[in-house]
Amino acid sequence: MTTLSSAETLPTEASTGSVQEILKETVEKSSPMENESHEAFEQRKEKQREIIDVMPGDLIERIEEDIRIDGEFKARRKEPKPTLEDKKHIATGEIFESLASTEYKLREQREPSELSLQILKIYKNPPEALTQAVGHLRNPDLIDIREDTSTHKMVITGLAEVKMATLDVRTYEQQVDFRESLENVIETVKEMAKVNLDLEGFEELLENSDKLEIAAELHTVFVLPAERDIANPRSLVNEHDFKINDSMSLYYELVDGIIPEQCTLQNSVFTAADIRNFQKALSPLLGF
Repeated sequence: MTTLSSAETLPTEASTGSVQEILKETVEKSSPMENESHEAFEQRKEKQREIIDVMPGDLIERIEEDIRIDGEFKARRKEPKPTLEDKKHIATGEIFESLASTEYKLREQREPSELSLQILKIYKNPPEALTQAVGHLRNPDLIDIREDTSTHKMVITGLAEVKMATLDVRTYEQQVDFRESLENVIETVKEMAKVNLDLEGFEELLENSDKLEIAAELHTVFVLPAERDIANPRSLVNEHDFKINDSMSLYYELVDGIIPEQCTLQNSVFTAADIRNFQKALSPLLGF
């Protein structure tokens, strides 16, 4: 028999409303976090509704696209097709990414530039010409680009990562390797621009590739579920993953060096249970 935590609810019958309406209906059925006051819970729900109202309207399409890309990746590696659990995992990740990214943009009070969106697109589904430059890294969820008014250069200052799971060895690798990957991508795009090679869908990037620079220090913002204790970074890191990979020195480098020196930790207003409930509520629209 499947049991649910106190914060999780059973999905209702398929709703005929929009994605936003379904999510807001689910918010009304949610439960407070442990030791959360009624007032704080109501304030958090109000913020959730505000975010849902302005989130991108193509969530279902984005989930379907992520599943398609995952299937193509597995096919190239001659791996089995995505399972039902794989699809649910992808959907849950995309839901949290979409909501938390919207929340982050509202907090920062600015929209990402077309240039940053095109770089993100390369990491999400790289065109063949840039696959090698991107390497093995998972895409960040947001890339921060600021214009240096004195030089008119477009400076990549950092990235934001929406993390529902704990930070692990892969997180460490991304922090360490992202600069090199980004340098390779920019250099490849610059070479393509020099010889007027076309890269459909990346016109802004081609046009401005000579203006792109990477800041001396890249800063990362990790956006985590509401219940995570961001005052205790060690509680956010999967120590076991480092142990089984014989990488405890990297664990200490991450928790004692990289996180305090190069990262900002932020709590989303959404809990992990909220996101799982959203996935269940949207399952009739997704078909699984």
